[in-house]
Amino acid sequence: MSDPCDFCGHRPVPVNAPLLLLAAHGERGGQGDNARLREICRLVAAAAGSTGAVRCGVLSGLPSLEQAVRGEADRQVVVYPVFMSEGYFVREALPARLQAAGVKAAFLPALGTDPAFAAACADHLRVLDDGRPDRVLVAAHGSTKDDRSRRATEAFAADLAGHLGVPVSCAYLEEAPFVAEALTQLEPSDALVSLFAGHGLHGADDMSRIVAARGFPPGRVITPAADMAMIARLAASAFAGWLARNEAP
Repeated sequence: MSDPCDFCGHRPVPVNAPLLLLAAHGERGGQGDNARLREICRLVAAAAGSTGAVRCGVLSGLPSLEQAVRGEADRQVVVYPVFMSEGYFVREALPARLQAAGVKAAFLPALGTDPAFAAACADHLRVLDDGRPDRVLVAAHGSTKDDRSRRATEAFAADLAGHLGVPVSCAYLEEAPFVAEALTQLEPSDALVSLFAGHGLHGADDMSRIVAARGFPPGRVITPAADMAMIARLAASAFAGWLARNEAP
């Protein structure tokens, strides 16, 4: 049997069961405690039951990836990246760190690339207190060095537009068009989607400052990753799908 997880409080599971690792960047701002990730981990563990161990770990901060997989060299690790795109951190940094930790890992698609994630976001937007939006702005990280964040954001926005039937545009913190400028073009009947996985430097500090400075109504801003129960359902579903595809004949 594997030891209980310090972060999700889940009971031990058979040693031959796979380990689902919820992997994130780690929060540098906000509360800096990765509390959102820890709660998602707890919820996924409850849903997974005895089908697998569940742990969470971050690239920067605690719990570290190495803590999460310590002693699991003989177990199949299945990684669910709690990221909005599959850029450098998902495609390069995570595999390198896990390989150095001596575990064999299979990767599930990142949270932000799951079509069910866009569908769930659309559900949130439909029930805003002042009515569904006339148009939507998606705010994401972006990058001047790698277009994978932008391309993932655009794909998410296209899915969202398809669900809602309203125009959806994108803006970024680190490349044009910039969020602070794009936000000035919104009307009170519009909505802003804060597309950040963590409640840290960008998702909490930067976005709160920009929204406050522009005077955009906070009630028209949604942060999908704050719906921890929804994220946990998506992670558990992705893991269940992996288990079904990899069942022994």
